Amino acid sequence: MSDFAEIFPPGEFLREELEERGWSQLDLAKITGKSERLVNEVVNAKRTVTPETAKALSAAFGTSPQYWLNLENAWQLFQLERPGNDIERRSHLYSKFPVREVIKRGWVEDSENIETLESRFFELYRISGIDEEIKYAANFRGPEENHDSATNVQIAWLYRCWQIAEKVAVPKFNLKLLAGCFTELKNLLANPEDVRHVPRLLGEYGIRFMLVENIKGAKTDGVCFWLDSNSPVVAMSMRYGRLDWFWFTLLHELRHVANLDGLESPMVDVDLINREPVTDVEVKADTEASDFLISQTDVNNFVACVSPLYSTQRVVGFSRKNNIHPALLAGRLQHMKEIPYTQFRSMLVDIRKLLLPGAIADGWGHSISDIGVT
Repeated sequence: MSDFAEIFPPGEFLREELEERGWSQLDLAKITGKSERLVNEVVNAKRTVTPETAKALSAAFGTSPQYWLNLENAWQLFQLERPGNDIERRSHLYSKFPVREVIKRGWVEDSENIETLESRFFELYRISGIDEEIKYAANFRGPEENHDSATNVQIAWLYRCWQIAEKVAVPKFNLKLLAGCFTELKNLLANPEDVRHVPRLLGEYGIRFMLVENIKGAKTDGVCFWLDSNSPVVAMSMRYGRLDWFWFTLLHELRHVANLDGLESPMVDVDLINREPVTDVEVKADTEASDFLISQTDVNNFVACVSPLYSTQRVVGFSRKNNIHPALLAGRLQHMKEIPYTQFRSMLVDIRKLLLPGAIADGWGHSISDIGVT
């Protein structure tokens, strides 16, 4: 065991001296003639105590300069004593969390100090130590329906959504009123520009809605979870910006809300469009979302009458009759493999630029601080 197990930086002792006298850091700066920045950096162990600084502190507190130099020397020796331990701790941190990606996105502020960096990650993940199991288990439902495990980038994305959701204020959610929300959403399906109304509308019905850009490789599309039994949250990654993808993913997550899915643990949908649902919960959400956008009966009748002679005129005509945008039918036909993904590509409008400015958005050059959420 190290002889320096209980060593602390001089700043800890300096902070105690200030508290005992009721002085602020600015007070000490004026007393010693040093800059407030220097005082702050010494207090926070970001600057060493030089002989000159030790002399000023000794005069201010009635100690000897050697007292402060001894504290500094002991701290420096302690730092040198534990390089291997720091390396091991940093390695463990990088193994458990996607450190580089999370710092790059600004979800956690970087630090050269391993204790500081650890504490920031523990705060994001709501744990007290590196060996503590992450409490917030979730159902990650992807192509293989892997319910109990997920990649660390998928978990990081979920925790960022959770962190933001707690800072969003909306009216109290009332399940009995949710039908009205679906009715209003139905009126927005024909015009791409109307997606701008979605964040406000969901907020009015007590649903916390946000867009959080994916971490590369995560393939998370959306999630439904609850802060408590009266506080549903829907988050989307906008991994694809297509109008058809947006509406299907949104309705899928909203059907989870309506069915009270995710109350015990989040329902995280991974690679939603490309996977075939296995569980009854996911089959139900898929079916209800699809039928809300276009009745499968109507689609089947359209296919029976038109296949394989699909044309822009016929797709547009069906869409106008059903008061939806042609992208919704084109996307459905592609998913059903009735047409190739290259057909009707011009109909699949990218709506990111329409949606992001008015939404709680984290990523794509947008910061949640831009809209007052920090």
